Amino acid sequence: MKCNTSSEQYKRGMKLQNAVQQEFGEEFQEVIRVREDWLPSIDPYLRESQLSLLEKTWGDLVVRLTPKGEAIFVECVSLKDERSRFPESKVGMFEGDNKWYAFAWDGKLQKIIPSRTWNGYARKLESFSFRGSPYRKFSKWHIRNIRMGCTSVLEFKALLESCNESR
Repeated sequence: MKCNTSSEQYKRGMKLQNAVQQEFGEEFQEVIRVREDWLPSIDPYLRESQLSLLEKTWGDLVVRLTPKGEAIFVECVSLKDERSRFPESKVGMFEGDNKWYAFAWDGKLQKIIPSRTWNGYARKLESFSFRGSPYRKFSKWHIRNIRMGCTSVLEFKALLESCNESR
């Protein structure tokens, strides 16, 4: 599926991704855009359709505590209104201990949640179809009330550092 780069949703998502990249860049050694930089560095011949599919698996950003450190993948999710929709494709494809969702609204990062936690929660939310694609209904309330997660980039970094120390 080709994305509409002139849509309000796309513009809001890119604005969030750029803001999250900048905020993470202040604390982490390395922050790389998946679609524009990381995937093409692996295979410069990927087509647009392949990049779109791979982005669903790997998210928007690659974050590393150190240049040679483990890759942490971050999917940015921007909420415009109190209620929103979450693509079923992300629930099924963006999974792993090193994958996290960064939720934001009103131009501010609100919570960083492990993908396993959010995906498990999202599977219980009401599903519906929009333009032929499956989604889950959710709201800001759901994000605020998930206990697992971090409310700042500093907290997220500290959590990752403590996990690395315990290995």
